[in-house]
Amino acid sequence: MFQPMKSWIVLALASAVGLATGYYLPRPEKHGGDILDAVAAVERRCSLHLIPERGRPHNWVTDSGFYLCRDSQDPVELDRLFKDPRQYDERWHGIVYFKACARRNPFFLSFLPAPEDKVLHYGSFAAYGDPELIQTVRSILADEGFEAARPRGD
Repeated sequence: MFQPMKSWIVLALASAVGLATGYYLPRPEKHGGDILDAVAAVERRCSLHLIPERGRPHNWVTDSGFYLCRDSQDPVELDRLFKDPRQYDERWHGIVYFKACARRNPFFLSFLPAPEDKVLHYGSFAAYGDPELIQTVRSILADEGFEAARPRGD
């Protein structure tokens, strides 16, 4: 009767030791990430309103879009903004749009390629918007270990 109980106690102790070891071992430092990591990193450092793109993407990492705004905005109005650097207007002031492009050629996004003051491209996602906020996002993501995608031909 005591033999099965001893087996469970040994198993419980081995599990506890394994969990404790995993908890206390140093973790490798994470560099970069996907769109969700990027948006979270910016949100941690700036007090901006997070507004998801309308609709429900199949996969948030590969198909989603997020707006980060200084002021609360209506999602319908945000979706109506032109995402084209040739038609940039002042309605983008205080707004940055993050768009995942992991499943598609990023050059199908209307705002790529574009001047660096309005667009950031990180391979699996891109950001477009207010040049002042783009500078802030660039520095935050650089501090978090995100590396900008290289332009084609490099």
